[in-house]
Amino acid sequence: MNIFRSRFLLVAGLAGAAGLLTNVNCGGSSSGGTGGTTGTGGTTGTGGKASGGTTGTGGAATGGAGGKATGGAGGAATGGAGGAATGGAGGAATGGAGGAATGGAGGTATGGAGGAAGSAGGAAGGTAGNTGVGGALEGTALATFDPSDASATAALDGFVLVKGGTGNLADATDATPAATLSWDGNDGDPVKGSLKLDAPFHAYNELVNVQHAYGTTSLQDWSTKTTLHVRVKIDSGLNPSTNPPGIQPYFQTYVAPTTDGGAAGFPFCGTYTNATAGNGWMDYTVSLVPTSSHCTGLDLTKVFNFGVQVLSGGGAPADAAQPASPTPAIIHVDSFSVE
Repeated sequence: MNIFRSRFLLVAGLAGAAGLLTNVNCGGSSSGGTGGTTGTGGTTGTGGKASGGTTGTGGAATGGAGGKATGGAGGAATGGAGGAATGGAGGAATGGAGGAATGGAGGTATGGAGGAAGSAGGAAGGTAGNTGVGGALEGTALATFDPSDASATAALDGFVLVKGGTGNLADATDATPAATLSWDGNDGDPVKGSLKLDAPFHAYNELVNVQHAYGTTSLQDWSTKTTLHVRVKIDSGLNPSTNPPGIQPYFQTYVAPTTDGGAAGFPFCGTYTNATAGNGWMDYTVSLVPTSSHCTGLDLTKVFNFGVQVLSGGGAPADAAQPASPTPAIIHVDSFSVE
């Protein structure tokens, strides 16, 4: 299997929303394992253990079932009414992940506030072990694309498809139309509302680049932050072979010219990760912490832009590992955050 590690040069004017982007291929992962490993959705839940009912003193008489191995469901019989005053808080604190197995049902009939929290935790935490997906955002939200505005343009939160560069599907060709970016109110993670990419992939070494630019007048200070997150779902299409596509979250910082008439600098920091197989939401990250080989020359007090690239990977249909070309794809992007 060929693992893609190529470089792209994407250029757009500073006057627009996009900045100068030079992929220096900082770091990467061969398995995409970072997706879904750092979040909190459902990871702290112990609602299925005795603690699910121990905090509710009201359940002392009839809440015995609440303290059983399936404490989330314990409230369904009698623990809800008995523990309505204090059992609810117990479920709220620890019912999350436990609800994924049995806590979802726990208290839905009579579990009161505790059951409600457990049920919500179960819904968020029950994502097949993807602990960074389905739960609350890590750190500070940058863009969630929630349906807070009826305007589709406003719902894009200032994101655009960056044009330019070899294989960039934002540019139409004689063979294919340009990729499009829109807002989708019917899909998202952890709640509905996300960016939708309609990308006409048809070969290897192609990409789409979604970016939000602050510009030089609104530079952001991320000097106390360590990680940039984004959640991506490949709904359909892309690589039919065993060679995986790639996901690359990134950001750029601004360096002012050192001489009169000199050029400004835009150091790039991104991490390429092989996309995880399947059609579910996954969390992808890039470290903001420079090392000797990763993202040097940054000024985290002057973040200029951030975004994510989706790439079809390297290869050719003639290769034994790539018997077929990539195909047009539908991709969703959601929940940019920095911690």
